[in-house]
Amino acid sequence: MEAAHSWLSPSMTKLPTKPVSLLLYSTKIEADNPTQQPIRRARKNKNVPLIAIVGRPNVGKSALVNRIAGSQSGGAIVADESGITRDRTYRPAEFLGEHFSVVDTGGLVFDDDENTLFAKEIREQAMIAIEESAAVILVADGQAGLSPMDVAIAEFLRKEVVKDIPVLMAVNKCESEKTGAMAASEFWQLGLGEPFPVSALHGVGTADLLESMFEQIAQKKTAIEGFGTKVKKLQEAKAIMKHKGPLP
Repeated sequence: MEAAHSWLSPSMTKLPTKPVSLLLYSTKIEADNPTQQPIRRARKNKNVPLIAIVGRPNVGKSALVNRIAGSQSGGAIVADESGITRDRTYRPAEFLGEHFSVVDTGGLVFDDDENTLFAKEIREQAMIAIEESAAVILVADGQAGLSPMDVAIAEFLRKEVVKDIPVLMAVNKCESEKTGAMAASEFWQLGLGEPFPVSALHGVGTADLLESMFEQIAQKKTAIEGFGTKVKKLQEAKAIMKHKGPLP
């Protein structure tokens, strides 16, 4: 049986030349039936939108999930190292009156060897999470800088996901506002738009990241109608009240 997402396994720096659609293959594809076509799950916007957090291991991805979900202690995900989890881990979240869920998929790795536990399973779980999501946040390590694995993941997201789902770039471990902005600037070259310097540990920059995410979800209509518009409506109401002045 062919792996459902074999595009990730050859190397961490080279993607296949032919575009790979975000498809979930039937588990019943047999080796003696190579003409069996892949299937795509019917997409339907969820009542509670799902945000997929993806990235390579050791970038603080799970820490960002905990920060967004407000679960830095008690039930928090403790690490995003390769092999820690092969399953999708969901957390409920709320920001500025908007309720949504975040899903951590484990650290994505490209080379399957004895040192990368559950690599294939983690990749498959990440694809399912992306297929279900209203937006995707790619997390990178601002202190370590841009890596070939970041480039490979971003290339896939840019080619296969951005056209349908908002993808935001979060550059983690940027505790300092000045040096963080400089570290994040390197990630412009990934072609995913503005890289947001954030600190999952201290919460720096996460508000700007989420506000931009809400705006892009509303623009692409990847969530239920009205999601992500509460902030804009509040700002408009305040502007109207300011223009009218105080009541007599």
